[in-house]
Formats: sequence, structure tokens, C-alpha cells
Amino acid sequence: MRNKILMICFLGYILLTGCMDDKTNLDYKDIVLPDSVIITNIEDQERFYLHENAIGARFKVTAGDELQLDLEVKYDGDDELAYEWRMDGKVISTEQNLRHVFTEEGNGQLFIYRKNAGNATIYGFLVEIRRPFSTGIVVLGKSNGVIQMDFVERYWEKKNVVLDGRLYSNFSVTEYIPHENVYPLYNDGEELGQNPVKVSRVSGLAPNPDDRYNALQILDRDWRKSVSVNSEDMKRIVSMKDEFVGEPVNLVPVNFESVGALSLVLDESGKIYTRVNYDAGNPNTGRFILEPLVFDDPYDVPDKGSEEINAKYVTAKGNLAIIYEKERKRFLALTASDGYYQSLDYYAVHDLSRPSNIANLPAGFIPLADFDKEIYAILFHESFLNENIYIIYKDGSDFYIQTFGINTILYTAEHSVSYTAVSNLKLPADAARLIEQGHGLVKIAMDKRYNDFMYVGAGNALYSMSMQGTAISKIHEFTEEGNMKDFVITTTWRGDGENAAQRYFNGRVFGAIFDNGDFRVLKLYDDPQKPGEIQKHYWVNKNFDGGAVVLYYY
Repeated sequence: MRNKILMICFLGYILLTGCMDDKTNLDYKDIVLPDSVIITNIEDQERFYLHENAIGARFKVTAGDELQLDLEVKYDGDDELAYEWRMDGKVISTEQNLRHVFTEEGNGQLFIYRKNAGNATIYGFLVEIRRPFSTGIVVLGKSNGVIQMDFVERYWEKKNVVLDGRLYSNFSVTEYIPHENVYPLYNDGEELGQNPVKVSRVSGLAPNPDDRYNALQILDRDWRKSVSVNSEDMKRIVSMKDEFVGEPVNLVPVNFESVGALSLVLDESGKIYTRVNYDAGNPNTGRFILEPLVFDDPYDVPDKGSEEINAKYVTAKGNLAIIYEKERKRFLALTASDGYYQSLDYYAVHDLSRPSNIANLPAGFIPLADFDKEIYAILFHESFLNENIYIIYKDGSDFYIQTFGINTILYTAEHSVSYTAVSNLKLPADAARLIEQGHGLVKIAMDKRYNDFMYVGAGNALYSMSMQGTAISKIHEFTEEGNMKDFVITTTWRGDGENAAQRYFNGRVFGAIFDNGDFRVLKLYDDPQKPGEIQKHYWVNKNFDGGAVVLYYY
């Protein structure tokens, strides 16, 4: 297959050069050709000897990086030489040495002109692109008055490494590589909206799994400036202004969640707008409808029929979303199809007023249909094997964590859910102090031994604690940064406990943004030469002069 592709590229190159103007029609009786043409790739110092009318070199470059090629020409003629670099027929440089940022791969041609003769000799090369966006950290921040979108690539490769005299063969070493301001680079200089509030990931659905792709939804308070981009190449798929059927009134988005094949936009008024996610690569298969999400309470007396949901919080994982209505003091569940057993536009909103163990509720458990406490966080567990939902709330001066589990039945003609009250636990005072200090900046993940832990950002430090609020540990305290606004725990976190090489070469990596505009991606690792001391290495150490706004990891 690879040989076929090369042959097609070469035939395309021959056809292209055959269509050039008269400058390329060589008269060998009058023209002295270059004796040798050598290209050196500055990055690795690899040298290529080019031959006329042939593809003599192949260069692989990361999308968005500059390819630097130095050209050496040995020529015995009297004519002055001029140079022209082309990609797929388009001139990209007229300098002898090439310096060009590539975002697309293709066929390249080097034209060497003899000025007096007016003719050119043509040499071919190929540029291949390595896409860096499959997994990593997305950050949005304002620099020089403009919102900038950076991507920190999580990159790994197998190497033979030596640590403390021991050889680790075929060892996977992970690095985090920053790529700055990627959105305009891949979208013809287009800028993002100036008031982003969230980045989230949407799965595009299609009957053929090979046609499915992932999109990043960049939500802006000006909904017309909200865009979705393909997370493989960062190219814009569609703007939200083209996704509504009609014009929403006074829409100011504050949250975006994906549930199965459904996407939810939460307006600051509490309305929820719904859209079916993209199907088979067509961005406009599903559009947001103007009618907000409604719910018909099966237990209201007298029956009020379907009423518009007025949500304070919405959070989701997989096919399930949890909705909290502060005014009605109740939680609701929403399940949405992913197209396997129901149509793509199938979804259902469920009442959560009747736990399956209602006759034997845990001590202190607050009914989800009458929840009037001050909520700081509603959290899902990161594992798909854990179906629990955690509510961290404040009652008076005390903090509690209430846990309930939801069982979803999705693979029938109609969805159904049941929920179980699991526990209600008062958190110790030191845990409560950290949660309040961080304004509910809490995430649930597993540690290196796959135990459940809460991770809390408070002030300028990141902490871990047990699910009961005990065993508090300060993971890292920053010294020059401001107060932490958000953090992400990366995949390079739990592997640090497997062996000394993991703890040294990969360590534990997390990202954080701060209220002074700082953005950090930090590796904490163990050095066998310095036992008992945690070492640190910054993969990214940056400041956005206008503030760091949004952080996301996938």
C-alpha cells in the first residue's frame, strides 16, 4: 500500500511539472546543470542528495513546527542561481534555505533557476505530518488581549534506558510537548471568542466505527463565538451560530456536557438546550432546538404536566447526566442513546425521588428530591466500573460528602434508572477547610495503587485525601504562582509506583492554572541518587498576561 501511495505521489509530481511554463523546458545544449544538490535537515543533520525530476527526500515534521532545510548547490556554470520552493504547486519560499511551518503534508518541488537562461531544474521531495493532538492538555488563556489555545501533547516512545546501572529494555518513556496557539494556525488565522468558559470532548457518531471522530467543544459566553474543532487536527468543524434552529433569546452559555449522542448547553438562566451529536462526519446532522429541556414530574399533585427545567448544575459521564434544580431543590437524571439500541435522538429525563433502599436509608442521607443544601461539587468517579455520584455540600459551618449509586438500563426500547442511597459522611475540619478554601475544586481519581482518592486544589497547593477526608497529603505547593483555579490529573500519574524507572523517567504529571495567569505542567519524580526527596521537572512553565481561563485533559 505504501508503494502505491509513493507511485501516485510521483505520477502527480510528473503531471504537475509537465504543466509548468516555458521556464522549465530545458535546452541542454546551452545550459549547465548543477553538479550536485544537497539538502540538510537542521533538526537531525540528515543529508539528502537530490536528483532532477525525482523524489529524493522525505521529511517528517510535527504539525505546526517549522521545517528547516539548508540547501547546498555545486554549480560550474556562469549564471546566477535563484530558488523557489513549492508545495503542491504553491510557492512557499524564494530563499535558498527553507524555513516553513507545515500543517499539511504533500508533494514538494525545489526549482533552481539560472537567471540569464530563464530555465529551471526541478527536484522533488515529500513532507509527512505527525499529528500531535491525540492526547494531552488543552489550555485557554489571554495573551496580548487575544485568547490563545495551547496544546501540551502527551508523547511516548519505547527506549532502552539505564538507571542505577540497570538496563530497562523497550521501556515506555513519556514526555509532554507544548504547542502554542494552535487554533489560528490550523484555521487560516481565525481567532477564538474572547470569553471562553469551558472545553469538553464530543464523540461524533456514525454507523461505521471507522468513520467516528472526536471533537473539542470550545464554549464561549458569546454563544455565536463557540466552536467545535476536530481533536485530531484542531480544524474548526462548525460554529455554534450555525447549529441552532432559529435564534435563542439572550443565551449566555455557562456549561456544556455530552451524554451519549446528545449534547447539552446550560444557559446562565437555567435553561438546557439539546442537540444530537454529529453523525457520519456531517456537522449539521443534529442542531440545537430552541425548546429547552422539560420534565414531567410523575409525582406532582396536582399534575402540572411538562415543565421547563431550571438547572443550577449539570454534570455527565457516558450515557448519564445529573441535573440539579436549586429552586425546586431536586436532582434529576438524564440518559441518552448512543445509537445502538435506540435512535440517536432518543433520551429520557428521570425522577430521583425514590431510592431503591428507601426503607433503610443510611444515617443522615438527604433525599435527592428535597435537597436544600449549599452544593460545592457534584462528582463522577473516573472509572466506568464505579457508578457512584458524589455530592460535596455545606450545611452551616460543616462539610459533608453524600454518595449515591445509579443503575441505568439502556439497552432496551426505553431507558430506565434506579438509584441507591449509599452514604452521608461529615468531613473532618481540616478537609472541610481545604475544600472551602479551593471553592470546591475537587476531583476524584485513583492513586498509583488504584485506591479512590479526592484531589483538592486549595490556595497554591494540590492535596490528596481519602474519600472520608482523612489521610490528607500535600502533593505539591507552588511558591511563585497565585491561587489555583483548576487542575488536571494526567494518565502519567498512577504508573509511578510500578518500578524505579517509572518513578524516575515518567513520575507523576499534573497540570494547573492559577489566578495570576500562570500555567504549569509539572512532573514529580524520584531520583535513586536522592532518596526521600521528591524531584520536580516543569514540562510547561508559562504565564498568560491576560489570565489563564480554561483547562482540559483528554
